Amino acid sequence: MAGRIIATGYDRFLGVFVQLGNGDFQITYGHLSQVFVLPADSVEAGCPLGVSGRSFREDGSRFTQATDGGLC
Repeated sequence: MAGRIIATGYDRFLGVFVQLGNGDFQITYGHLSQVFVLPADSVEAGCPLGVSGRSFREDGSRFTQATDGGLC
């Protein structure tokens, strides 16, 4: 999804994360091992944001995506 990077950082539940915004939607990608973007970057659909991996207290590689917003 194209949009603007809202935030990157570390969260105690998500590990390393990237939050992407596009209009009414915000998507958070968590449990990343690397991040390729910075806050306020504009990205196109298909642009790599980071690498899924171990940045939290889990036993294996994990990737989490959460979506917030939109019209019902």
